[in-house]
Amino acid sequence: ALSHEPGALDGVDLVCVHSYEGLQPARDNATRSALRECMQGRELWVTEYGDGEGSGMDVVVTVIHDLHYLRCKCWCYWQPIEPFSGWGLINVEYSSKGHGKLLWAYHKYWALATLTRALRPG
Repeated sequence: ALSHEPGALDGVDLVCVHSYEGLQPARDNATRSALRECMQGRELWVTEYGDGEGSGMDVVVTVIHDLHYLRCKCWCYWQPIEPFSGWGLINVEYSSKGHGKLLWAYHKYWALATLTRALRPG
């Protein structure tokens, strides 16, 4: 809709998007492609992503789809450290009793670490 309004995107250089909890229903690849096309070559960043799925499959597929269909220049995981929930990549007890003690890394930490080792800047 914005791309059809004359001058609506003139002052926009960067578009930041958020994505949460997996791929469906709102995060299909046609929507990613339509957003990229609507932005007419402006830089796209995924500045927040999070999910409660601990295996890492959702985050890896989402990164791959965001890089391919959105062609984002930046991709950030929201809440990498989280106590006692599947939202974090690592589980840290950061209460006054835990003093920041690392409890464990979720499988998705290792999945994302493996994926990002293969990616190069740009």
